[in-house]
Amino acid sequence: MEEKIDALNQLSANFEFLPDREQAFDDMLRLSSDKDNLVTETAVKTLELVYPHVPDRKKLWTKLAGLTASQAPGVRNAAMHALSSSYILIPGEQMVWTDFLKLASSGTDSVKEYAFSCLKSVFPLVPDKIQAWKDLFELRESADMNTRVEATRALGVVFSHVEDQDKAWKELFKLALEEKGTLQKETFEALASAFIRSRNKETEWQDLLGLVASGKGTLRRCAADTMFLVFPHFPDKNKAWSTLLKLSRAADGHVRDRAADSIAPLFPHLEDKDSAWKDLTELAGSKVSYVRGRAADTLVQAFPQVSDKKKAWEDLLRLKAESQSYVIMRAMHALASAYPYLASDEEASEELSKITRKPAFARRSVAYSLAYVFKEGNAKGPGNPGKQLFIELLKLAIDVDSYVRMDAADSLASVFPHLPEKKWTCGKLLNLSAHPDPIIRRGASVSLRSLFSRIGDQNRGMNKGSKKDIEIGSEQDIKAGLGQEIMTGVWEEVLRMGVDHESPVRKDAADLLSMVLPLVKDKTSIFYNLSDLCSGPENYLRKSASDLLALAFPFAEDKQDAWGQLVQLSSHWDKDVRKGAAKAFAPSFPLVPDKNKAWADLLSLTNHRDSSVQRAAARAFESAYAMHPDPYEALESLKKLKGSECAYVRKYAFRSLGIASLHDAAKAKSGAEYMHGLKEAVLDFRNSAETASNHPLPGFYLNFYENFLNLLSAESSETGREESEEYFSAMICEVGDADEIDALSRTFRKFEKIIQDAAKPGSTDLASEKKLLESSLRIFEDSSALFERAEEEVVLSKKLEQKGHPALKQKVSEQRMKDTLEEIRAKARFACFLVKGTSSEEITSAISREVRDWTFETSADKKVLMQKMEALETIIRKNIPESPENSHIFDRLEDIRKEKYLLSRCRIVARLVGQVPMAMIPAERAIGF
Repeated sequence: MEEKIDALNQLSANFEFLPDREQAFDDMLRLSSDKDNLVTETAVKTLELVYPHVPDRKKLWTKLAGLTASQAPGVRNAAMHALSSSYILIPGEQMVWTDFLKLASSGTDSVKEYAFSCLKSVFPLVPDKIQAWKDLFELRESADMNTRVEATRALGVVFSHVEDQDKAWKELFKLALEEKGTLQKETFEALASAFIRSRNKETEWQDLLGLVASGKGTLRRCAADTMFLVFPHFPDKNKAWSTLLKLSRAADGHVRDRAADSIAPLFPHLEDKDSAWKDLTELAGSKVSYVRGRAADTLVQAFPQVSDKKKAWEDLLRLKAESQSYVIMRAMHALASAYPYLASDEEASEELSKITRKPAFARRSVAYSLAYVFKEGNAKGPGNPGKQLFIELLKLAIDVDSYVRMDAADSLASVFPHLPEKKWTCGKLLNLSAHPDPIIRRGASVSLRSLFSRIGDQNRGMNKGSKKDIEIGSEQDIKAGLGQEIMTGVWEEVLRMGVDHESPVRKDAADLLSMVLPLVKDKTSIFYNLSDLCSGPENYLRKSASDLLALAFPFAEDKQDAWGQLVQLSSHWDKDVRKGAAKAFAPSFPLVPDKNKAWADLLSLTNHRDSSVQRAAARAFESAYAMHPDPYEALESLKKLKGSECAYVRKYAFRSLGIASLHDAAKAKSGAEYMHGLKEAVLDFRNSAETASNHPLPGFYLNFYENFLNLLSAESSETGREESEEYFSAMICEVGDADEIDALSRTFRKFEKIIQDAAKPGSTDLASEKKLLESSLRIFEDSSALFERAEEEVVLSKKLEQKGHPALKQKVSEQRMKDTLEEIRAKARFACFLVKGTSSEEITSAISREVRDWTFETSADKKVLMQKMEALETIIRKNIPESPENSHIFDRLEDIRKEKYLLSRCRIVARLVGQVPMAMIPAERAIGF
């Protein structure tokens, strides 16, 4: 078989240059009838490649047509593909048409699909198009429903090539009146396709309009659907608009809705937009909610196209006084978008300043609208409209309603790169964050948090090389945009917020710490700032501050004193502070001047009453050993720790000794010395693993170096694939439930690659083996923080398992999750109520149905919830267009993707669901077209 396939490939590659093409052609034809399906399929594919050069194209065509009846799917599809790509080369279009017609009526489903696609392409080339049109009609009489559907669709596509279109339209129109069910729907869609391609649209228009006016229920609705598709293609747009206005008052609800759906697509094509604007505002006052909503949706895009903007502004002011909430929201959106055109008008400015007095749902809409204005670059013009609009956004950021504040904060953060006065903006927020009114302070703190979280996201995106984020970052670097004076002020204000009387403000300060700290140039005092906050009144703030101690330590001027602070904080009354300080031991040790004193502190802390501090101190020896001034003394200290009463201290002592042996092996001068160091290390790692403890740790070191040593000791060299796969599987089994399993998996893959390299024949010399060992040590060093988190997670989970019931913290966490899920469901129900009768009704209903069954009872529900979040994202992306107006929706989706904690993800989902009613959804997306 392989020889035949190789021969076919050779013939195909050299066919043009062969002296006896006829013989080669016969050989290829013979192999296309081979008993082996793979050979036959390959022969067909090679024949397709050489089709233009074969001596007898008709003979090949006949052969391929026969192979479409093969029982082997691969052969059948290959033959059909060859026919569809080569028909243009066959003389005699009528024969090609006839063959494709036969395949369309008698082939398998995949063959029929190819055949109908080709029939549509061949139709313009057929000499007798009248007969070809009849042929397609005859195919509609098939007993197979798929054949009838495809034939109906083909009639609409080929309509432009029919000579007598009037007659063809009448036949197709008659067919639409007679069919039922699925075929009737397909026939009306074919009518729409035919209308678009028709040369005489006036007659067809009257036929459809007459059917809408006088047809029975189903026919009338199908005709209305068809008119919706063809409205933009009718040459006389003014006539189409007047027809639309009449249909928007029809008694049939479906006809009315479809007419309303055509408002937005048709408006830009009208010549007299001022007159159309008047019609639009009247429709926005319709008694029918759906018509009213679709007209209101069009206000924003229509305003810039109206000549008398003063009059249009007054119309919007009238609409915002309507009692219908959705119209008010859209009118407010339009007012905010329209303001730059009238910024120099004092009355317009006064009216805009009143927006903060409207209902909360309307103020939320304005918050989104203002962001849209800035992003589109429309906040410029006479009268400096940008400043007034930003002032209104600031008012909303300190609104009494918490949802309005959060939405305004999001908008403020998203438009920040587009603001000309960034220093003034940030300074204003800093002033407001110290306002005596607690509501204003809360609003300012939320805005600062949103602003700097967005900046942090952009910086992370730049590091990853995201093109979009690089463009944003290069346009506005935060340090250049604000200056160090402002950034210093921001840091000082965050510290003040940390002792604020209001708990929400303190929590915002906790989030801001990690966002602002990297942007402060003078970091000499930040370690002590964080140390002070570790004794603050807010537990969340204490935890956030202590988690940053390791990051701040390198910037402390007096590192010996800072080390003393860490040691003191490791005995703090708050366990989160103790953990945060303890985590800083290992990365801070290399920077401490008096390492003998620091080493003694670590030895003392291995007897600490808090097991997490014990573990962190003992774990720090792994990296600290290599930096001790007296390696012998350090080694003796570690050996003494093997007798510690604490099991974890013993474990880490053995592991530190193993790592020390690995470093000795990396410096070995001979192969024997190298292997001795490796064996000593593996022995220590095994002793560490076998040390009895209540909570066994993952074998990060033992599993790898045991495999590594076995490969180096093996007499024969293999690929190492089996050993590496066994290693990877073993590690995944040990940490399979870890929160950071993806990052761990990537690290294990690196070790897997080293195991495979160790098995290669060229890696048996000492230099290559030492190079592999050094590579593995670097990976362990780079991944130390990741492995530490994974170990701590294992310890915590084992503790909970031993107790036989969830700890209080876990119970609280589960209750918060349940409360958040209930909030998501409640917001989804309210969203459905808010947009009832509008284009957003379908998407909000779909979201409500999706989140209705979200539950969290056990840890097993975590993966299910993750999958359901992906399904929710799919629903949203499918139904809401990614446009500047909807950026708030897609920003939340990105936030969900970036967030690694499930509870935080659910909280973002809750906000997202509440924002869906503000989305702008075109009619064709709203109805699933």
